[in-house]
Parts: sequence; structure tokens; C-alpha cells
Amino acid sequence: MKKGQISSLFKYIFGFVAGALFLIFFVTFGYNYLGFAGSLGSTELVVFLDDSLSTLSVSSAVEDTLDVGQTLDFQIYEGMISSNSRSKSTNKIIYSAFALEGKKIGVASRELSVPYSVGNLFYLDDGTTLYVVVYDSMTSELLDDLNLFSFMNLIEMDTNDFDINAVKAVESGFDKVRFIFLTKNNYKTQISSIKNYDVLEVSSPVEGYGTISYEDGDVIYLGNEMLLGGILCENAVAYEFNLDLVFEKMNVVTGVYYDKAKFLSTRLPNCGYTPIKTALNNYKSYVGNVDSASSYASKVENLDDLNKVLGGDCPEIY
Repeated sequence: MKKGQISSLFKYIFGFVAGALFLIFFVTFGYNYLGFAGSLGSTELVVFLDDSLSTLSVSSAVEDTLDVGQTLDFQIYEGMISSNSRSKSTNKIIYSAFALEGKKIGVASRELSVPYSVGNLFYLDDGTTLYVVVYDSMTSELLDDLNLFSFMNLIEMDTNDFDINAVKAVESGFDKVRFIFLTKNNYKTQISSIKNYDVLEVSSPVEGYGTISYEDGDVIYLGNEMLLGGILCENAVAYEFNLDLVFEKMNVVTGVYYDKAKFLSTRLPNCGYTPIKTALNNYKSYVGNVDSASSYASKVENLDDLNKVLGGDCPEIY
């Protein structure tokens, strides 16, 4: 790359980062000022939350705490952020309980790639749920890879050391206990003694891909970022709404890369873009129409393999 090109690229990157930091400063300063001026009303609260999530989009992985010096009260449901009687539509993919309330609310964002980036997912938690993650020797690596958020109230239990009394000792401090079984649930009798709880069971036949079983149905996850969302999500219905949004984004981005492959195959006929062009076209028609996580994993692996073959005078597609 020539010196002038490097300089232009640096200026572009610097401008993007500076703009992102300015946006974060502007949003934070604006709402802090409103906080000093008086309590935020319902309209300001829903805009504040949506804007706060926007500031997280500049990073592939980030978490923070929302705190404006007053009780935050939100409802998150099917593309709507509400607070009391005020609502705002959003195109962000948000995983959370239906109702959130507290002085502080944990918020995070992770970038989802399947296999290329399709955008950021967002996560919210108000601290009223205790998450009990149960794992064994076969799923301990999955637990590590999840990198659960620091704002979550967590108890992690190996099946060899499962102790329901440890949960009973602290359950009174939470509205609900959610058990997440990364392995087989052999403790149904023990956990039934908890006053208010629900259970999620995770099956991971392929690394990073699998099924989450809620009490109201089973759903698939494509990547640990979606599994994280499933752990925080209210139920299967709420999760499936977000899954449809993910599929929509996957289709749009796949279409862009398919068009790129078509263009390059015409301009560089000796590079052999036909296999990945065909795979992208098949993937686009596949997304959203199949409920097998293992099948998605196979398609993603195939695309990655075909993309890695390219390089040098034959630019990669993504």
C-alpha cells in the first residue's frame, strides 16, 4: 500500500473513532445534564435507552451500567422500548426480560458473525434475577467461552458439586431464579423447592451452535452471542422474535456479499469465484427456512473454507 493510501486510511479510521467517542460523550453529557436538571420523564427514558445502545454499537464487545440517579423502568417487547405510557420503536436486537426496573441496569453489546458480521446484539439485565449455570466436564469450556457479563448475578455449579442449599441461601434477594443447564438436568426434584424459578436447557451438538429449551418451546442459537441472549431473554416467544430479526440481517448481508462475488467473478474470471458465489446464493435461500443449528454450522464452515481459498490477486469476499 502506498504512503498516501496509508495516510488516507489512517485519517478515515481516526475520524470514525473520534466520531464514535464524540457521540458517546454527547449522549452521556446530555443525559447527565438532564439528570441534574431534574428526573427524566418517560419519553426521555425510552430515548435515553435507545441512544445508549447506539453508543455501544461502535465496539464488537462492550458492557456498561446505565445510571442516571433515578429508578429506571422499561418494558422491552417485539421491537418496542416502553416506559409507563411512552414507547419508541427500535430496530435493535435486544435480549432481556420483558420488564426491567432498578436504579442501575446492566447493558452490553456483542457483535454476531455467521460467518461474517451481521451487526451487534444488545443485552439488558436489572439485577433482579439470579442465574444458576450448571455444567460438567464436557461443557466447562462452553461456559468459559460464553464470557458471561459481570453485571449478571451468577452462581456456577459443577454437577459434581451441585448444592441446592447454596441457591436457597440467597434466593430471597431476587425476584426469580433461572437455572441454565449446559448439561442434562438431573436435579428436577431439588430445584422444585425454589419458590420462583424457571429452567433453560442447552444442547450444543456443534461448537457454538445448538438448541435452547425454554418451558414454552425450543429455539436454535447460532453462535455464543445468541446463546448469551437466550440466557437473558424472557421466553421462547421473545427469543424467536429476535431470531427473525437476525435472519433478516443475515439475508441482507449475504445478498451484499453475493453481489460482490458476482462482480468479482466477472472482473476476475480466472480466480474461481463460482463455488463461493453458489454457496452464498444457497445460504441466502437457506437462512430462516431451516431449524437445524447443525445445518447452519455446516453452511458457515463451508463458506469460511471457500473464502480462505481466495487471497492475493483474488480478493476474499469477506
